[in-house]
Amino acid sequence: MVFFGLAWSAMTLLFDGLMIVPAVRQALALRFSSTEGTIITSEVTTHHGEKGTTYGVKVSYSYSVEDQDYTGDRYRYDTWSSSDSWASRVVNALPPGTKVRVHYDPANPRNSLLKPGIAGSHLFQLLFLTPFNAVMIGLWLAVGSALRRKWFKPPAGGVKLKTGLRQTRARLTSFSALGTGLATVGLLAFAGTFIVGFGPGGTHPPLRTVVVVWSVILASGVLAAAWHWAIIRSGKYDLILDELNGSLQLPLTHGRQTRQTVTMAQVRGVYVATIEKRSSDSDGESSTTTYVPTLRIGGAAVRHEPLIEWHDAGKAQAFVEWLREKLPAKAPTFRREAAPPDRSEP
Repeated sequence: MVFFGLAWSAMTLLFDGLMIVPAVRQALALRFSSTEGTIITSEVTTHHGEKGTTYGVKVSYSYSVEDQDYTGDRYRYDTWSSSDSWASRVVNALPPGTKVRVHYDPANPRNSLLKPGIAGSHLFQLLFLTPFNAVMIGLWLAVGSALRRKWFKPPAGGVKLKTGLRQTRARLTSFSALGTGLATVGLLAFAGTFIVGFGPGGTHPPLRTVVVVWSVILASGVLAAAWHWAIIRSGKYDLILDELNGSLQLPLTHGRQTRQTVTMAQVRGVYVATIEKRSSDSDGESSTTTYVPTLRIGGAAVRHEPLIEWHDAGKAQAFVEWLREKLPAKAPTFRREAAPPDRSEP
């Protein structure tokens, strides 16, 4: 995971830099001075690539600063070409001889451009890169959590614990509220890329359009995170160890609709079940493995109660070992290489 995270981060940060640096320069150019200039030439440039033809803008213009004549050739700091009609619209609006406002750096009048400020295309590029950044941040959080467990060895594998009067709550969640919000933003940004990109403005949409899309995405991410946090705080995912009454209350996970209470004496075993999920795609067959801390409960009939499903084997095993220590009978722990059987198993 570390090496994959480093490779993914390097690629993502590279494209982030290619997008952010011109956008920052565009924003700073709003502080430039301006003067009147005249378009000398304007044309659409054509770039042929493996994925089709894209078009850009090439202009030149003349202007004067303190009786000194200059010639500029920058429309904006970003030079991305696109397959939509944006370049044609710009060039058609700037025929030779057109009077324009030229924005220049007072400290270096040769540094000039025609269009300062953030445009819709910058926010569209950010929209396109957001899913990649969401995955990158998720990898950082996962790696950071794994390293924390390895170096500092927190109790219960890092599961959040809340202790009270002879009662302990273990908060068993697959995703944090932050992760839910991050995933929501990433997925909606992915969908928004297609919605905006195939809209009337293409990859150069009106600024107002992209601002509205971004407002919806960010608001949805905040609401999703708040909703998940409220559910977590309600105790729905808590495994409750009631030492005073010698009982366990199982979390509302794995299909449990109501709280199930079992006595600690009924727990015959605590183990990590391994579940392997296979899937097929165009690249062949792949599989993912998850690890499920599970209780083996004996009574009139033996049943297996899965508690939570994680992708981290070390976290699952550490939690099982902590839970075993909490059981007065020191229920044996063992590993299985298959999914836990159905609860109806005799």
